[in-house]
Amino acid sequence: MNSRDGSFVVIFSGSIEKWEEMKILLGCSSSDNLFELLGGGFEVSDFKPDIAASREVFEETNGLEIPIEELVYFCHMVQKLPKLGDGEKGNVFCFYKEFKNVIEEIKPSPEHCNVGWHNLLTILTIGEQCYRTSTLRLIVYLLKYLSDEKFRFGILGDKVSFYEYEF
Repeated sequence: MNSRDGSFVVIFSGSIEKWEEMKILLGCSSSDNLFELLGGGFEVSDFKPDIAASREVFEETNGLEIPIEELVYFCHMVQKLPKLGDGEKGNVFCFYKEFKNVIEEIKPSPEHCNVGWHNLLTILTIGEQCYRTSTLRLIVYLLKYLSDEKFRFGILGDKVSFYEYEF
């Protein structure tokens, strides 16, 4: 794995049949106050993307443990990273974890000023005013995966849509 690669987890409660009522666990970035998925870059000790994803969730929530065997790999995106120069890509490994019930009292790490559950319909309606574009796109990829169970591979910068919502 490469330090410019990242793993992210869409943690949700609910079902695709009632997608409007689904809840998504997001962190509010301390740097720009945008809500984003839990996850981030690889560390030297992360030998696999699922290990990085589980570690990142644990760190960013001050202790929420998600065993790697409970993570579902649903999407792999590549992302052009401007600071690395033209033509270089970073891999974005995307997992999900479904919770039957919303877990209360999740404490954020210093990286986030808040970690909490957000209604999916609200997320899609408000969009980029409060939510990071890459987070919105990965959530839409999850909705597509839950609808048809087809793994997605692509470029994170490409627009994606679900019903009338496009990001």
